[in-house]
Amino acid sequence: MTALHGGKRAGSGRKKIFKEQKTTVACPKSFAPQVRSIIANMMSFDTLYNHQHYVGEPALSPTRLYRPVSLTKVPAGFPSPADDYIESQLDLNEFFVTHPSASFYWKVSGESMNLAGILDGAILLIDRSLTVKSNDIVLATIHGDITVKRFVHVGSSYELRPDSSFNRYKTLQFGSTEDISIWGVVSAVFNKLR
Repeated sequence: MTALHGGKRAGSGRKKIFKEQKTTVACPKSFAPQVRSIIANMMSFDTLYNHQHYVGEPALSPTRLYRPVSLTKVPAGFPSPADDYIESQLDLNEFFVTHPSASFYWKVSGESMNLAGILDGAILLIDRSLTVKSNDIVLATIHGDITVKRFVHVGSSYELRPDSSFNRYKTLQFGSTEDISIWGVVSAVFNKLR
């Protein structure tokens, strides 16, 4: 039996921002930051919000939906609501969305971050107000492509690293943070199990 390997897989790779063909333009190195800034301003967040994987922003005044929560840790399972272990009420909006006006949801396609718990089809909560630190998982654009990867500072350079059980995903390296645009830090991951 021959195993089938290689080739392009549906939903894999970085996601395109631009709906048209890209071109390379040469400019003096000292102009590069200004050129990138002009392109970013032209795109603003309209491109992001119109992207097929954009899910929406948390409401600034969300409807509260409290559910019982047990503060007693159990190895597996959940105590019956009739038990005396229910100690509080939890609203997931309040728990997960720290900065509602700076947060939005993004739907994942692909398995490049599955070891970080980000599965194909997961919904990410992206927080634009957080300062990016080395080892954060970020939603970024590099060379016009959107990707979700782990941001790592290595010496004088930076990397966007996959965290996958598959070795088909590559680390993206760049010289400075001016070479990429960070849309936000992943602050929560929602995987539907059933």
